[in-house]
Amino acid sequence: MRGPEGKRQTDSGTTPLEQSRAVCSLLDEPLQVIKKKTVRKVGGSVGASVNVDIWSAKCIKDSFIAATIHYVGDGSLKNAFLGLKRLKGRHDAQTIKWGYLKILNSMGINECSIYRMVTDSGANIVCAFKNKYGVLLHGETGNAGYEEVTAVSISSDEDDRFYLLRR
Repeated sequence: MRGPEGKRQTDSGTTPLEQSRAVCSLLDEPLQVIKKKTVRKVGGSVGASVNVDIWSAKCIKDSFIAATIHYVGDGSLKNAFLGLKRLKGRHDAQTIKWGYLKILNSMGINECSIYRMVTDSGANIVCAFKNKYGVLLHGETGNAGYEEVTAVSISSDEDDRFYLLRR
């Protein structure tokens, strides 16, 4: 159904855009609480790792970049979804880095608190992050000066602690 200005309206007399804004405003406060908790928990951890991936296909018009963070908090491994942003333009290193930084900034996380980046081996993503985090090629350990971790064992105890087993 169309309103007086020719805009599509729902049965309640509102446009889909007005409805989506109403839903977003309802979600805003809970999302802000989640963001604050995530930033507080990540800020107290050492060596947070971020996973980044890009989704695009010929069948969809838009491309997206998403990030999750993994960190140790309260003696156990934790993770959180950081965000999803639409990528505009080419999928070059600069655009990818910009999308990643927008996600971090939207959560209030400083890039300096990120220890490692985990992603696929796409040349564009590797190029976006190689100067900041270093790039490990297949077969390299990247543990210069450290013992190599050969296994990780996750206990089934109530405290959910994890242990690194070294060679």
